[in-house]
Amino acid sequence: LSPGRLYPAGKMVIPYPIPKLSSCCQISLTLMIVFSLIFYPCLPLLLKQYGATEETARMVTTLVFSSIPALLLFWPFSYTLPNALRAANDTVFPSVMSMSVLWLVSICIGYLLAIPAGMGLWGVWTATWSAWAIRALGFGLRFKTRKWGRNA
Repeated sequence: LSPGRLYPAGKMVIPYPIPKLSSCCQISLTLMIVFSLIFYPCLPLLLKQYGATEETARMVTTLVFSSIPALLLFWPFSYTLPNALRAANDTVFPSVMSMSVLWLVSICIGYLLAIPAGMGLWGVWTATWSAWAIRALGFGLRFKTRKWGRNA
């Protein structure tokens, strides 16, 4: 069910393969939920392995717990959909979108939130969550409008 199998040999076999792509997104989401449920309870043990201070452990635990909603809502779509688009020979849009969001949101806005706005690590993570949401929205719109089909 990998996105690369949606369009074998460069041929658009299925005109609008939402069931297969939905399966990829659902599998990705399910794995995220399973690993979140496993990882979060094990977090104190993992932090002890690294000798983290109590303040650091508290901050990491809060950040991980705060990341779970964005991770479940946006991450599967912001990283599964561009792979499906690339598999359909729509390579320019996902690459430009990914690099633009990386530089404009993750790096620039992350810096502005972290240092000038004084949010620190929370600013960096807020920018990261925003980047995931923007990527998911952009790739979702690209897929929904079927503009990617012109290159398949």
